[in-house]
Amino acid sequence: MKKTQAQFVLLVLGIFFLGLSVVLLCFEKETIHLSVNAWNGAGRDMFFYYLTMLGDGLFTLLVMLLAMFFRFRYAIALGISFLSSAMIVQALKHLVFSESMRPVRYFRDTGIELHLVDGVSQHAYLSFPSGHSASALAIFVVLALLVKNRWLALFLLIAGFAVAFSRVYLSQHFMADIFAGALIGCIAAYLSVLWTNQWERPFVNRNILSFFRK
Repeated sequence: MKKTQAQFVLLVLGIFFLGLSVVLLCFEKETIHLSVNAWNGAGRDMFFYYLTMLGDGLFTLLVMLLAMFFRFRYAIALGISFLSSAMIVQALKHLVFSESMRPVRYFRDTGIELHLVDGVSQHAYLSFPSGHSASALAIFVVLALLVKNRWLALFLLIAGFAVAFSRVYLSQHFMADIFAGALIGCIAAYLSVLWTNQWERPFVNRNILSFFRK
C-alpha cells in the first residue's frame, strides 16, 4: 500500500462519510427511508437485487481466491478484513442492538406500505449495524488500497457504497445502519492492509502459481 494511494482512498472515504453524515443529521430516518423507497422501478429492483450479493461471504471467498493468483498477502488481508468486520458487526447486533428493528418491522404498524422487491427475504430485527455494508466495504476498500490506478480505486469505493445503499433500497436496513456497517468495514480494511504490509516472510509475496513452477 503506497502512502499516496492510502491518502487518496481516505480522502474519498471522508467525502462519502461526510455526505452521509449531513443526510443523517438533516433528515429523520423515516424520511430518508421512505424517500429511497419511493425511488423504485423494475430496472432498479433487479439491479440492487443482484448488486447486494456482493456483500455476501461467497463473493468474498471468490475475491480471495482470485487474489491468491497475485499475492498471498492480498488474500490474507482480504480474509482478515472480512472476518474482523463480521465479528464486530455480529457482536454489536446480538449483544448490544438485538432489538433494533428492520424497516419492514418498524413501519408495520404505521399503515405505510413499503415497496418490497420480490425474492428478498425480509427480517424483523438485528438491523444495526448492517453486515452486508461492513463486508462490502471491508473487501472493496482493501482492493482500492492495493490497486495502483486511482480511477479504478474510485470505482471500487463507489461499488462498495453502492452495495451498502442497496440494503436501504431493499428495505433491509436504515441509512444509519449502513453508515455504521460501512465505517466498521473501512476501518477493518485499512488496519488489515496496514498490518499485513509489515509481514516480511517470503511466503506472503508468493502466489498460487508459484507452486506449479519448477
